[in-house]
Amino acid sequence: MLLKNIKTDQEDIPINNMKFLQGDVHKLIYELLSINKTKRVRTIDSWDEWKEKGYLKIAYKVNTGILAFALIAVIAHIIFKGFDSSQLLFMLLLILQMFLYQLQMKGKLKTTGGNKV
Repeated sequence: MLLKNIKTDQEDIPINNMKFLQGDVHKLIYELLSINKTKRVRTIDSWDEWKEKGYLKIAYKVNTGILAFALIAVIAHIIFKGFDSSQLLFMLLLILQMFLYQLQMKGKLKTTGGNKV
């Protein structure tokens, strides 16, 4: 779990935790979740925010195009130049990351709202 910022009606509070203080951040997240259960607080993640702003469908389509282009480029490279793992490693890592984003966006497009961290 990573907590990047807390958005309120008045301001954004940057948190930006990475690898340090993981235990404290987990405690903070669970405390916020318990507050969420007792108060009228809406908890969303960045994909939900993109969905509310109308960017998620566009990002999903762009990501699909990039994935298709990257797969075609890798296949063409293998056909014309042969399989060279040192040259294809970066592309395969990019394709994997884009595929994971694709799955996350698809899941968010299927759901109807927030309440997830």
